[in-house]
Amino acid sequence: FLCRDDRQSALRQGLAGNRWLQWAVAIELALIAGIVYTPWGQRLFGTAPLPPAFWLGSLALALAFGAAEETRKWFARRRPSERR
Repeated sequence: FLCRDDRQSALRQGLAGNRWLQWAVAIELALIAGIVYTPWGQRLFGTAPLPPAFWLGSLALALAFGAAEETRKWFARRRPSERR
């Protein structure tokens, strides 16, 4: 979601622009949940349920990456445009 454009903010583009990407992320999350949180998935892949603290840490890390990328794009928009 962050890297769809090298200069334009992801917040300006919105999340609803690419239905295929939305479906891919939804399917990926469903597969992860099925593998990690169901008994058959745990047996088949040798996983264990993830604690809530893991998800909070992951969310914090994702927000940090998002802030870093938006900051980079902000600086990129202020530089003179280069020919591609």
